[in-house]
Amino acid sequence: MRDSRDTHPQDAKNDGALTALRAQADEFAEKSTNLKKLADALEPLYASLDGRQRERTMGFLSHDWAAMYPKARWGFRNRS
Repeated sequence: MRDSRDTHPQDAKNDGALTALRAQADEFAEKSTNLKKLADALEPLYASLDGRQRERTMGFLSHDWAAMYPKARWGFRNRS
């Protein structure tokens, strides 16, 4: 059994990976909060649009979001 004072290079690597994972989780949480704020702000505008205007607006926004978050998958069509 290893003494708790013994360090192994793999332990340091794992600590770094865990730190990076936590940092990424914090970043996702911040992005989530910001996207919710954006959705709340857009809700009154969105409610006032007709179907065609909504489609065009969401297509325009999805193009911008796809550029900002290339790994995300959006639930609406992207009309590039």
